[in-house]
Amino acid sequence: MPVYGFVGVHQHHEWRTTWTKLQTFRVQRRVENWRVVEHRQLIAEKEVNRKTVEGDPDYAPVRTYYNEMGINTAALMPLLLSTPHTGVHRMTPDERRTTRIVTRVAAGDELLQTASLEVDRKPDTAAPAATDDPGAAAPLKLVTEVRPVYPSSGEAIELFIRVKASDPPAPGAHYAADIVFAGGKKLIATSTGERPADPLYAALTTEDFCLLRRVGNLSMRISIRDAARPERPVQIAADLGRDPLTARFASLHCPSVVQPAKWQNELSVQNMITVPPVNLPKPASSAGSVKKPAPAKN
Repeated sequence: MPVYGFVGVHQHHEWRTTWTKLQTFRVQRRVENWRVVEHRQLIAEKEVNRKTVEGDPDYAPVRTYYNEMGINTAALMPLLLSTPHTGVHRMTPDERRTTRIVTRVAAGDELLQTASLEVDRKPDTAAPAATDDPGAAAPLKLVTEVRPVYPSSGEAIELFIRVKASDPPAPGAHYAADIVFAGGKKLIATSTGERPADPLYAALTTEDFCLLRRVGNLSMRISIRDAARPERPVQIAADLGRDPLTARFASLHCPSVVQPAKWQNELSVQNMITVPPVNLPKPASSAGSVKKPAPAKN
């Protein structure tokens, strides 16, 4: 499979449909060689009844098939059974290797043309130290590119780093990469296969991506090293913000922070202090006191 592809598993779902049909035949009989020969011809057919019921899938044939194909069912079946048929569990590279459901991962240049992020190489201007050892490790000469993949599930952004050696790779070459984002977020990209040409893989969770995007800095510094020669890693830089697909991914999976409008706050305060009108008695006049009328005399 291509390294940028993915494998998904989920529970099986079984539906059983039974139906009843009314068929009309034209029957012709004749005698041939002292035997009765019957010929039937279907001239009409009508569905009378149809019934569909949900059944429990039988996983025994599935396990047998997986075992025959060399797949590790002990590792695969828990992933399959824990995912409802309405969704898909996207398998990680480690799960693909453990279950042996993927036998070989091919680099993208072997199968299809890929689009990658632009990378800025940070040249190492330091002169190599003089040494009398002819077998001393020389600086790595690599051609690299970074390709982000945005799964529709929205669980994470997958980062694939293509590594190509300008010179024939040294025996036992095995690359890995340290990815550092703004704010100190770190990831380690490991190889997706056994060959030096197999891309490196790391996953940035959606929560971390949304946080970095909210801060406004999606740049990353990548340090690629060879396990056989870790002394001189290759430094490159890339920026997820340059990829137009990040905005679409963020609009689908990053929650938007909405500030309440000012007029809503003022309206709520007015509602709290508004009181119904009350009819109060008019105050007495300050010109003089009001005298009570004298009682009438008989």
